[in-house]
Amino acid sequence: MSVHSLIGPSSASRRIQCEQSFWAEKEYLEKFGESRSSGEATEGTNAHAVLETWIKEGEEKALIQLHALFHDKAEDHKEYIKVAVDYVEHYRKKGFTFYPEKSFNLSSIHPDCFGTADLPAVSQNKKRILIGDFKYGEGVFVENDYTYQSVEEIDVVGFPYSVQLGKYAIGLLDEFKLWDTVEEIILTVIQPRYNSEDEPIREQKVEVFELKILQAFLKEHYAKVLGAKDPSKLAYKVGSHCQFCNASGYNCPAQQDALNELVNEVMPEKEIMEYESSAHTDQVLEFVAKALQLKPAIDAFYKKVNEVCERLVTDGHGGALGLAWGEGRASNKYPEDIKTPEDLSNALMVSGIIIDPEDVREVSLMAHSNVAKLLDKNGKKVLKDLLVKTPGRRKLVPANSPTALPKDFVLDDFKDIITN
Repeated sequence: MSVHSLIGPSSASRRIQCEQSFWAEKEYLEKFGESRSSGEATEGTNAHAVLETWIKEGEEKALIQLHALFHDKAEDHKEYIKVAVDYVEHYRKKGFTFYPEKSFNLSSIHPDCFGTADLPAVSQNKKRILIGDFKYGEGVFVENDYTYQSVEEIDVVGFPYSVQLGKYAIGLLDEFKLWDTVEEIILTVIQPRYNSEDEPIREQKVEVFELKILQAFLKEHYAKVLGAKDPSKLAYKVGSHCQFCNASGYNCPAQQDALNELVNEVMPEKEIMEYESSAHTDQVLEFVAKALQLKPAIDAFYKKVNEVCERLVTDGHGGALGLAWGEGRASNKYPEDIKTPEDLSNALMVSGIIIDPEDVREVSLMAHSNVAKLLDKNGKKVLKDLLVKTPGRRKLVPANSPTALPKDFVLDDFKDIITN
């Protein structure tokens, strides 16, 4: 079993809307392997790991992990992760048992279908279930009252809730054999970082019969797509679902056709870029609407271009591109032998600085910027000397940038970092 199912819950939206997406991504992954994680994806993975530790092992261990992963930004991330922790505690008090990062076999839909839910839970009497999905991104709002971005797309499928969360619910009902006894199903999106007027926790109740309809629909849909004798005859469709598709900008003819059509539109650039009057409002609206539809695909394409640039610069071809590796922002962290408040207290005591470990816990465990506030001038200096300066992640910059590293900069370990 591979790490990710190509028909797992997280890919449900694009698999339903674009039949060819399964085969296009399969071809891409067979040729290039798993895409490298972006900084945002790594950040989300780390936040999920801290959340899992917090729920399973408690706050103290979770905060140690938090500071080890996020360093000087730990306090900001703690605030967001705590939103999900509070959600869990709210339902725990109502008798729910949570199974964080629970893997589900979804063979009732298709033998190759499986996925991992963030925060599934079952009530004590087995009559209520929750599916909590922790979305850590801040750039894309995640709907929970419908899956798609237009009335047309909703009408095509007809499921008024997140299909991703619905699939997790099917997995939970299968595993715990609750189809005939469950009375309430709550699907929840937890998205604390998205800056909007909407609440960070958005719940939607669904009925058992709705999930049975979804299960039957997906079973038929995946059988058609994966069992196609001639996959080339399956339909492509461009839309918001393209944003997370590996095939975007690589082997998608629908995107290429749509882009060619857009480029060939008779629309003077000046009227788009300097839009002021209403003389061409209808034309501008039509053109921009088409451009926005392609934006996820274009963004995905440039993301792949950037990944290729990183590899080329690492291999010494930056000069031809006018690019170089630049020094990232450094951060300070504790050495490996300081992991608990007691470790920190003992290390400071060596230099005659006395601090109570309990005081450290009260100012957000191991956050050195907060610990420094408890110390006098001499104590701050000792604390600073204890910290280890960690170089920031290198990033691509113009070759003439003052932050650019020397052309002869070579570091084998660094090659491993950016290619893994």
